[in-house]
Amino acid sequence: MNAPFVGHDVRSNRQLILYDLATVDDVPESFDIAGLYFVAMLVWDANNSTDDEITVISRRLISAGCAYLCCWGRDCERVHGLFDSEWNANGFDNESDDTIMTTWHDDDTLDEFICFSMLHTEPTNKYQNGCQSVIALVIDDDSLASRIQDAFADPSQIYAKLDG
Repeated sequence: MNAPFVGHDVRSNRQLILYDLATVDDVPESFDIAGLYFVAMLVWDANNSTDDEITVISRRLISAGCAYLCCWGRDCERVHGLFDSEWNANGFDNESDDTIMTTWHDDDTLDEFICFSMLHTEPTNKYQNGCQSVIALVIDDDSLASRIQDAFADPSQIYAKLDG
């Protein structure tokens, strides 16, 4: 695993962190972040992954302080559903004020997904004030990691492209 790339988004006032990961086993169990909580952008072709692999990632993100999970890539709806199932299995209610929000983006372009994750992720009340970071976890796709790094290095470029 390479050292994470770190940037900053002035529009959302959030720290932007990118992890370019070779495998699902490389997903960290903790993160050095601004604030207590984070938005997780999971970019992954999970089509050939097992439910157990997805559940392990879900557990790691939940225990590390994930306040909002955004999934993109093949089979992202299944990843989203298994994350919610893991959250519920730990006694939490998806309808409460302290739930972790989750979305999947199978119809969005990567640029739309990045923009959504940076600007339109509003955690529930419990996590809102402490959520000051966006962490992109890209599994086994250096090309997509490079595109996200470019967006994180200069978020105004992606906003201009989508606003424009």
